[in-house]
Amino acid sequence: MNWELAWQLAVELAQISLFAVGGSTSILPELHLRIVENNAWASEAQFAEMVGLSQAAPGPNMLMVSLIGWKIAAF
Repeated sequence: MNWELAWQLAVELAQISLFAVGGSTSILPELHLRIVENNAWASEAQFAEMVGLSQAAPGPNMLMVSLIGWKIAAF
């Protein structure tokens, strides 16, 4: 597991969550900007797959954050 990336991801998500109003789908544009465009941790296709899987799975939509952590920091 890459602890440095895990810590950096946690900081990025904490910053986003401080100003999030409206659930996890409201943070998708900012999440996409930080993960795909700014840090290049995932490609467009990988991000779309993670969002699609989190929407299709039962449970809360915040499953997306777990999938991103699993992909980026190899949890």
